[in-house]
Amino acid sequence: MSAKALLPETLAFLGFIVRKTAHFTEYAVLAGSVLFAFHNIFIEPKKLYLVSLLVSHLYAASDEIHQYFVPGRVCAYKDVLIDTAGALTLVIVYALIKWRKSIKLK
Repeated sequence: MSAKALLPETLAFLGFIVRKTAHFTEYAVLAGSVLFAFHNIFIEPKKLYLVSLLVSHLYAASDEIHQYFVPGRVCAYKDVLIDTAGALTLVIVYALIKWRKSIKLK
């Protein structure tokens, strides 16, 4: 096979990776925004983390449901999982940073 034969497939794969990475990042930013917005409301960090994940997950699910009704788009649960994974990653990083700071203060 020549390099020209692989080029469209390679470009399609790179486009797929860029789109999924963008979704992952967008939902990490959403989770961070929810953490920032509610960090003074919830005294227990676990509740804050749960609310951030829940809001991010529900928004991702509602976005996919919306796509079901848009011509030319599909509703894919794996996209919800990718989006939620981005939110979960940010929440875990945030929790680890808070935990590490609390150890340094002791």
